[in-house]
Amino acid sequence: MNVVANYYKKASFRPGVQYLVGDTRIVFSYHDAISFDIDCNKAASEQVARLCRDLDKGLNPVAELPLFGDFEPYAHEILLALDRYGLLTDAAPPDPEHIISGAAFWAEVVAFTERAKVRARPVLYQSLRSNRTTRTALIRYAKEYYHVVRAGPAIVAGSLAHASDRRTRAILERFLASEMNHDQLILSALASVDITEDALLNSLPLPETFAIISALQVFADQEPLTFKALVFLMEESSPEFHQAFVSACEYEGLGRPFWGPITGHASINDEGEHGSISGHLLAQVEVVSVEERIVVLRQAVTMIENLVALERALLRYC
Repeated sequence: MNVVANYYKKASFRPGVQYLVGDTRIVFSYHDAISFDIDCNKAASEQVARLCRDLDKGLNPVAELPLFGDFEPYAHEILLALDRYGLLTDAAPPDPEHIISGAAFWAEVVAFTERAKVRARPVLYQSLRSNRTTRTALIRYAKEYYHVVRAGPAIVAGSLAHASDRRTRAILERFLASEMNHDQLILSALASVDITEDALLNSLPLPETFAIISALQVFADQEPLTFKALVFLMEESSPEFHQAFVSACEYEGLGRPFWGPITGHASINDEGEHGSISGHLLAQVEVVSVEERIVVLRQAVTMIENLVALERALLRYC
């Protein structure tokens, strides 16, 4: 029992977990993304149903697991499985000595992501600066950028379901409104190199682009704190990057009709302070626990690695 008891003071199902208890089988699922089942006999199914009811309201492993008698070892194994699949959370109030405000967490996220970027070693900026990025790679960059921008409104809309206060909802609604139809700018850039909207709509993003879009959608739908903390990675300003992008485009014979709408989109983001969106959202979060911080920062590393993987994929076109 030590593993569960040492980690959870009050183990509970995460919001969105569902279970179905039958006489010989119990099925657990989470947001249609994770599902697993347990085979058992009728006597055991009654004990599992009791365990699930306890988890619905919150279960203290130290005090309550022994009440299951001979079934206690099996109850512990089930808790371990639920924890392994990410279906549990701690419903106990966080220790006041180990919590920080959302505003303080924003400062931690900024510092952490900057260090993570250095370790991940982005490659596209240096390629642009040295004029080693080919015309094909620059056009491919615009196509992948289109897929990300086009997915933006749907991703932001998914986060609205978790807007638990009026201020957060207002921030997200303004953000969503400001993201609408930005894909048209990228379409105009690609039209200058004879790529039509139909061709783009029928094209598939690179796997690396799909991984980024999918991760953001999962965050928006299922991990609201992670979404709030990391959405800025897709919106932050980088004047040096765009200056190098323009120079590389001109070097490869891609003039203003191509690069203008792309840098114009960046300017719109700057004017709307989209790079500060995570700071505004986290300022509305009163408390961030140690567990939540670890989850978000781990996802930050993965997201940055995905972004660098996309850069490396683009350079394969050079």
